[in-house]
Amino acid sequence: MLLLAGTSSADDTRELRVGVYENPPKVFSNAQGQPTGSLIELLREIAEIEGWRLIFVRCQWQACLEQLEDGRLDLLPDVAYTAERSKRFDFHQIPALHSWSQVYRRTDVAIESVLDLSGKRIAMLAGGVQQQALHDMLTGFNIQFDMVLTSSPEEAFRLAAAGEADAAIASYQFGAFKAAEFRLVDTPIVFLPSRLFYATASGRNADLLARIDAHLKPWQQDPESPYFSILKRWGGHDPDTLVPPA
Repeated sequence: MLLLAGTSSADDTRELRVGVYENPPKVFSNAQGQPTGSLIELLREIAEIEGWRLIFVRCQWQACLEQLEDGRLDLLPDVAYTAERSKRFDFHQIPALHSWSQVYRRTDVAIESVLDLSGKRIAMLAGGVQQQALHDMLTGFNIQFDMVLTSSPEEAFRLAAAGEADAAIASYQFGAFKAAEFRLVDTPIVFLPSRLFYATASGRNADLLARIDAHLKPWQQDPESPYFSILKRWGGHDPDTLVPPA
């Protein structure tokens, strides 16, 4: 049953456990400890219409994935689709966001091309899509490097800023939001275009994914929709015109 905003009762409100990890500006906890970010706001907008009650569960990325897979979480935002992940999780059809990954450096570290990553210590989120993609890309160039795995993108930036890594990798959204705070600058190395979704455990909650698609489809076709209002607040981009920098 489709519930309109403001019409659901305590008896027909569906409770959903939603994982929250730290990857601003898409998903994170603000200074007051409240979950926020573009994908959290978007889910709240959908939940208000559908009559869902969102119960946010804080977890680090790897733990979030494990809790989603074993059913302790119903939904996890900001999951990049890969063929390997599709064996463990289900995804809706229409991407909530598009993204790409980028290399960031301190101003005293010279990195202008992939070849400059030779011998470098590169920090990134453990279990993120960048981990395998970077390994495959640099192995293809026969480049040796040290991978420094972290529990969050912010930790990767912190290590690079402190000199414990030479560079850090994150989504361009995270870099635009946090690089200046850590005095890091972006490099021309851009890779791994990604489609981002809300994910469920395999074989579970297919109806949730269908309802998310039911809202995303018309909203992404309407510049005045809640979707674009939320993206504008968080510095997002039109998914039809999103192109990595040359």
